[in-house]
Amino acid sequence: MTHFDLQGLFMPEIDNKEWGIETIICREPHACKIMKLFPKQQVSLHWHISKTETFVLIKGGLEIEIINQKGEHSIIHLTTPLSSITIKKNTPHTFYCPEGQIEDTIFIEASTRDFKDDSYRVYPSGPKGKGLANWRSPN
Repeated sequence: MTHFDLQGLFMPEIDNKEWGIETIICREPHACKIMKLFPKQQVSLHWHISKTETFVLIKGGLEIEIINQKGEHSIIHLTTPLSSITIKKNTPHTFYCPEGQIEDTIFIEASTRDFKDDSYRVYPSGPKGKGLANWRSPN
């Protein structure tokens, strides 16, 4: 019979959000989350002072809007399972399902340590339509 030492076992934390469901697998020394994004919802425009994160698409499609260090606005489209993007710290970004998609998007977020007070939000999550085209960095 095999015995398991359960000391240190981390039980996933489920966080229901307006835009979907965040299943937190671990927060430190690095972070791993399974993200479920509902169609027609958009995550807040935000950035992280400390966290660099990588999104790996599992199912559906994912559109990520970012503003780079030069203030240039870009939209990245992830459409193929296992395609990915890394968003460096201090990069304003938001994400949502592609227009017309009716199923949920599932992706993995792997990142440096996840601090609860590391997100700086420009506007809140909610119905899709709050793109970055008219937003300018305060820098």
